[in-house]
Amino acid sequence: MRKYLLIGAGGFIGAILRHELRSIRIGTWAGAFPVQTLVINLAGCFLLAALFALAAGSAKIKPDLKLGIATGFLGAFTTFSTMCKEIASLAAQGRAATAVAYAAIALLLGLAACSLGQRAALAGLGWRRAVPAPVQPDITSEGGEEA
Repeated sequence: MRKYLLIGAGGFIGAILRHELRSIRIGTWAGAFPVQTLVINLAGCFLLAALFALAAGSAKIKPDLKLGIATGFLGAFTTFSTMCKEIASLAAQGRAATAVAYAAIALLLGLAACSLGQRAALAGLGWRRAVPAPVQPDITSEGGEEA
């Protein structure tokens, strides 16, 4: 029951925060891109990757809390469906090139935000690498095979 309460509370907060941030008129880039949606989704990418890096690292995050933050808060905060609606709307307005550019920019910057979020979290934990170095085979045994 606790996990559902945390997911619901996170969703409540995330949805309200998204609504409030969308009401701030950041403007659009030359009228071409819905900047609010892009910024919200990039922040969500960064935070979700950071959360999972922290949870996988030495940070002790309880599974119910992780669900409340990831599924509840970030699930309600980010808005894939709105981004898709905006892309479809741009295409319907005859701005197919802008729609494709917006989709590509959102995807590429989203991946970059995930990478930065993971690196920032791991740096906070004192780790230098997101992934452990590959294990080298032991070639000191006879025949050059692992011992």
